[in-house]
Amino acid sequence: MTNGGELSPEVLAAVAQKLQDLSHKTVINLDDLIKSTKFSKQEIRTMYRGFKQECPGGAVNEDTFKEIYEKFFPYGNATCYAHHIFKAFDVNNTGAISFRDMLVSLSTLLHGTLHDQLKWTFRVYDLNGDGLSLRMSWAMFWLASTS
Repeated sequence: MTNGGELSPEVLAAVAQKLQDLSHKTVINLDDLIKSTKFSKQEIRTMYRGFKQECPGGAVNEDTFKEIYEKFFPYGNATCYAHHIFKAFDVNNTGAISFRDMLVSLSTLLHGTLHDQLKWTFRVYDLNGDGLSLRMSWAMFWLASTS
C-alpha cells in the first residue's frame, strides 16, 4: 500500500493477472459430464488427462486442433478437412473446443443414436452453416478432403 492507503500499481497488476488467470481456468463438473455423455467416470478422467496434456489452457484453438489432427492423418493436406471437423466440435462457435465440447461430440459419435450421429455429421458438411446441404457444399467438401 502507498501512504494514502491505496494499492501500488504492482499489487494492482498482480491482482489483475491473478483474476485473468482464474477466469481462464476451466471447472469440470464430472457428474454433469457423466449425465451428458455415455462415458464412465474413469473414461472421462482418462480423456481429461490426455486433453490437459495436449491443451494445458483447457481449450483447443483451431491451429492446435489442426496439428493434433495431422498427427492422426499424416498423409496429404488435412488442413481444410480439419477446419470443418473443428467447426463441428466447436458447438458454441467460440473459436475453441472445450473439454466438454469434445466429450459431448465424441459421445454422440461413439454412443449416440443413428439420428444424432447423422445430425452431427451434417454439421461437418454444412459448410456455410445455413442448415442446407447442397450439392455444391458436398463438392467443395470432397475437394477439400482430397487435396
